[in-house]
Amino acid sequence: MKNKDVYFLVIVLFLINLNSFSQDQEKVIIFSKGMWHTGITLSIDDSEDENIDNLLYNVIENERNGFEINILGGYFVKEAMSVGVQYSYLKRERDLIYELDDSEARRQSALSRHTATAFLRNYFPISANNRFNFFNETDLSFGFGNSNFRHTKSDTDITKTFTDEYNVKLGVRPGISVILTKGFAFEVSLDLLGLTYSNEDVTKDGVKEGSRSDFNFDFDISLLSLDFGLAYYF
Repeated sequence: MKNKDVYFLVIVLFLINLNSFSQDQEKVIIFSKGMWHTGITLSIDDSEDENIDNLLYNVIENERNGFEINILGGYFVKEAMSVGVQYSYLKRERDLIYELDDSEARRQSALSRHTATAFLRNYFPISANNRFNFFNETDLSFGFGNSNFRHTKSDTDITKTFTDEYNVKLGVRPGISVILTKGFAFEVSLDLLGLTYSNEDVTKDGVKEGSRSDFNFDFDISLLSLDFGLAYYF
């Protein structure tokens, strides 16, 4: 099942159960000053393709795998407002073997990135019993990492590229928190918009090629930008 199909199924199930959860009028939680919350999200990517023709070359084998984990903790400085920090780690690898002009070539890449984030989150109950809550998160993050790229056309024609990178991002992330039981919650959030400054230092075959800096503004409303996770409020 594709990721977008999973996202659509989760949203449908969420809407189906919204009415039944909302009928209980007793408040299941009050986001009061002095409370804490913690959460975790995990995504895993593992796929493989074989013998696929496209416009540029024939794919003999294409393997992709990786994962991303996010851990956060926050403290309510006032009612319905929390501040906190989050740590994220991302790792991705790809191994592509393809045929072009009757010759076989291989591309291998690996990416590793660490990100630290400080956030401010405001909650807005959307059901009488506070089981369903909309939240809006404003965050400032700093990330750093590196990537390796190896291109092999023959035993002697090998290109190696190494990239060091870092970025600073100011973002806005709205979401919904559904209190399941005794402080445990299921949360969905959308990486809606962000202003990012990034810098890359590139070294090719042992020789530094140069640096590149970019400013980007992103605005994205897409199912592929949704994050799902579990949280605990106490």
